[in-house]
Amino acid sequence: MPMNIKNNLFFSLPDTEKFIKIYAFIFVLFQMEAIAQGNLSTPGTLPEASDVFHYEVEKSPTLLNWEGGTNKRWDFSSLLSPVTQKVTWQSAGAILKVQVEENIEGFFTKDKSELLWLAGNGPDFLGYAKFSQWVFTDPLVEKKTNLKYGSGFYDEATCFVTFSKMNADPSFLKLFTLQPDSIRIKYTIERQTILDGYGKMVLPGEIMDVLREKRTDKYIPVRVETKIGRRSWQILNIPLKSSQRISYHFHSPEYRETAVIVKMDPSENNLKAEKISFRTPSPERNIFPMGQIKPNAYPTPNPTLGMVRFDFISLPPGNYKLVIWNQLGGEQFRKSYVIKDRYFMDRIDLTALKRGYYWYELSDASGNKFKPQSLIIIRP
Repeated sequence: MPMNIKNNLFFSLPDTEKFIKIYAFIFVLFQMEAIAQGNLSTPGTLPEASDVFHYEVEKSPTLLNWEGGTNKRWDFSSLLSPVTQKVTWQSAGAILKVQVEENIEGFFTKDKSELLWLAGNGPDFLGYAKFSQWVFTDPLVEKKTNLKYGSGFYDEATCFVTFSKMNADPSFLKLFTLQPDSIRIKYTIERQTILDGYGKMVLPGEIMDVLREKRTDKYIPVRVETKIGRRSWQILNIPLKSSQRISYHFHSPEYRETAVIVKMDPSENNLKAEKISFRTPSPERNIFPMGQIKPNAYPTPNPTLGMVRFDFISLPPGNYKLVIWNQLGGEQFRKSYVIKDRYFMDRIDLTALKRGYYWYELSDASGNKFKPQSLIIIRP
């Protein structure tokens, strides 16, 4: 596939606003290059077919410092995750396929220096559908090799997102006079990245040198189309607001995968972290392919001193009961829950229990029991 060097910022200047935006961005980069002192760079190679990476995801991150700057120390050692998710890059002809997140699948192509989004599926960018198909008619740069502190890039892509009425958000369907069978939204995506920090990243189990990338993505709905029955697609005059998402990517030159990704919550004006994904060097237990975690409750840390967090993952909405018993079968703890979302978390104080091996089991309102799991309590 021939590469379109579309992120050469001098190729086209469609309007005055974009002219100002791009050249202001270049000016910031030149300023940062002038004061750059770090010799780190992003990895020199991109993911290959059959690469396997292991990530853990903290969906309830505490207040951590991820600010940019020089010679920083980002201490993420307190991150917890009850399961490890395995990410496998697969070959689909000349295209790479990967489960990017729990609910997002991506299709990519690459050359020696760029990884490009071609297509994918998952939720609509702005939440108008829980599942949709994405096609980039103008690919989006996902990653570049050998970027240094003070550098970055600007990219613009076009993507068509298509979904059925069954997957659409009910509040979104209220915008239509006639209920469509299918909906298609054309998006312009503006991506701006700046590598604005370097230093040490402290993760559970390892410390590494990293570069911090600040990524700002703006999703601009350009056009809404609908389809009813066998009729052709019809363009509707439905104005939709654009949205901006911010994320921070920490790169180590030693690893092809991104070491840490901090995704900010757009509903909190991108001031609060929504979730943090981080690499794990030596996974030992509860390993699942990305997006295929078996429904259950998972404790962390395990072993624990007594203060333990239970993550309830991928469970259907309903009433549940958690029971903990000792090796002799004596019940030690019981608690009931009403779970409404695919992810739910509860912190439990088990410091009153003696050290030793325990078992816990989750059951639903019908008495169906999930696989029992072990829990180890230790003392200093």
